[in-house]
Amino acid sequence: MRLLEFQAKRIFSRYGIPVPKGVLIESPDGLDLEKLSFPAVLKAQVPVGGRGKTGGIRIVTQAKEAAAVAKELLASNIKGVPVQAVLAEEQAEIERELYLAILIDKQTNMPIIMASATGGVDIEEVARENPEQILKKHVEPSIGLPDYVVRYLGKNLGLG
Repeated sequence: MRLLEFQAKRIFSRYGIPVPKGVLIESPDGLDLEKLSFPAVLKAQVPVGGRGKTGGIRIVTQAKEAAAVAKELLASNIKGVPVQAVLAEEQAEIERELYLAILIDKQTNMPIIMASATGGVDIEEVARENPEQILKKHVEPSIGLPDYVVRYLGKNLGLG
C-alpha cells in the first residue's frame, strides 16, 4: 500500500498529530481556496519521491496564482505519473527537517523504518553520498513497533 501525502496527513490529524491546514484539489474547477492562507504550498499528490526537485511542489503567494499553478500541476506528470490531485496547504516555517518512512524491504519482505536527521527533500542525495546517516530498523509485524526502537530513533534524530 502506498499512501499519498494527503492520506497520511488525514491519519495524523485523526490521531491528534498537528498538520498544516489545507485543501485537496482534484480538478481545476474544484478550487476551494477561500480556506487557504497565503503564502501557501501546492504539492502534486503522486506516489514518487523527488516531487520538489521536478517542479511538483510550488510556493504561491495569492489565490489567483494558486489557481493557475493548481491547474498546471493537474495537467502534468511527475516522473511519468499523472497528477490527479494537488494538496494546497498553508506554508509552515521550517525549523528543522527530518526524514521518516515506513517501507517494505524487498529483500526481507518486512516493514523497515528509515529515518534521518539530515534528510527531508534531499533524502535521495543523503542516501547516495552519506548512506550511514540513514537509520534503518526492521519491524516484525507480529510484534509491532517496540518502545526501544522508538527511543533509539528519537535519540539518534536528536529528539530527546
